[in-house]
Amino acid sequence: MGDLFPKQFKNLNDINNDVFSYYHLMNIKRIIRNIEAGTVLFNNLSLNLRNNYDIVMAAVSQNGCNLRYASKELRSNYDVVMAAVSEDGYSLEHASDELQNNCDIVMAAVSQTGYALVYTSEELKNNYDIVMAAVSENGCSLRYASVELRNNYDVVMAAVCQSDSCLQYTSKELQNNYKILNTATNLRLTDPYFPEKLRKFKNYKGWIKGHVGNKLSLYLNDFDIKIIY
Repeated sequence: MGDLFPKQFKNLNDINNDVFSYYHLMNIKRIIRNIEAGTVLFNNLSLNLRNNYDIVMAAVSQNGCNLRYASKELRSNYDVVMAAVSEDGYSLEHASDELQNNCDIVMAAVSQTGYALVYTSEELKNNYDIVMAAVSENGCSLRYASVELRNNYDVVMAAVCQSDSCLQYTSKELQNNYKILNTATNLRLTDPYFPEKLRKFKNYKGWIKGHVGNKLSLYLNDFDIKIIY
C-alpha cells in the first residue's frame, strides 16, 4: 500500500478521502472537456455541478447565456459574469442585480451587444460612456438609454453613424438637426421619423435633383438645403 499512496497517510480514511478527491477531480475535468466539445449540455447537469466554479466558467466561456442555468451564487460571481457577458452581452439578463449595476460588467456587455443596455439599471442607462459604447455597437440600443442621453447630440450622432433607424428614439429637435440628418445616409422618405419640416419643404419647393433608388441623401449647410432622393 505504501507504494500506491503517500507516506503521510495515517489510516484508511485518509486514503479513501484522497481517492474520492482524485476521482471527483477527474470527473470534473471530464465534464469540462465534454462541455467544451459540445457533447454535454450544461443545463442537464445537476444543481451541484452547476454550482462548480470551473464547470460554470467552461460553460459560460463557450456560451454566455449558459449563465441562466448557473447557481444563484455563481450568477453573483464577478469573474463568471464577466466571462459570460464578454461572450454574449445578452447574458447580462441573468446576472445578479448587483452585477447588472456594475460599470465594468455592463460596459463589457454593451460593447459585445448594444441591446444588453436594456438589462442594466436606470442609473447606468444614464451613464454617458456606457450608452456611447452601446450605441456604437448597435445604434438602435439608443431606445434603452435615459431620456437625457437620447437627446444628447454626441450620443445620437454616434448612434446614427451605426443605424439611421435610431432617429425614431430621439427628440424632434435632433431629428431635424442638419448635421445628424446629413449623417443618416440611408434615411428614407417613407420612414415615419423622417423630419416633417423637410418633407413639407420638398413638397413646397419641389426640388428634385436626381434619384438614388428611394434612399435619401442630404447636403445641408447653414444657408441652403438641397435634397436628392
